Amino acid sequence: MNIKTSFGFILPNTAGLQFLLIILLLIIKTFYDYRYIYLMLPFLIFLYLTGARTSQGLVLIAMIVFLALKISGIYTFIERHLVGIIMILFISTVVFSIVTVVMFNDGVMQTLINKLNTAMSGRLKLGATIMDNYGLTMFGQHIPYSLVDNTKVTWVKTSYLWLDNAYLKIIFNFGCIWLIVYLLAFRQLAKK
Repeated sequence: MNIKTSFGFILPNTAGLQFLLIILLLIIKTFYDYRYIYLMLPFLIFLYLTGARTSQGLVLIAMIVFLALKISGIYTFIERHLVGIIMILFISTVVFSIVTVVMFNDGVMQTLINKLNTAMSGRLKLGATIMDNYGLTMFGQHIPYSLVDNTKVTWVKTSYLWLDNAYLKIIFNFGCIWLIVYLLAFRQLAKK
């Protein structure tokens, strides 16, 4: 069993997010001055000890992007097409979230989706459960989410129903229309 450390935060993932933000700020500072790279080492160790896989993956991606931006041709390309790149990444994560939930019980993709679900700690199954029970609507609906009471030693697994995917929450709770409005607002923000 992996031991995760929360460093005084409520959850290891919360600690991981804080260390991720600090590391991202240090990556930005290091882009202009390499002296800041040494400050990153303790935070990388702390992030590793939290076991927060998403934050660890994002740090890895940020470091790859940082190194790629040091190459002038890549830097120029990204600078010219930044809004398009951001929108492609944003829309692809939204589409991925929706497609994996819609196709969760599809026989053709079952093996791949089961592997993804395991890698994502059962999060796809939670989204698929909400999809099966409530479906997609144009204007959304109220979904009675339920979290596990951390004060109890044991709990019934079926009582846990929670989405930690913001895109799925938007589409289930506020509907397809609001998701489109959200995407358009995000595009305007990216342009600015």
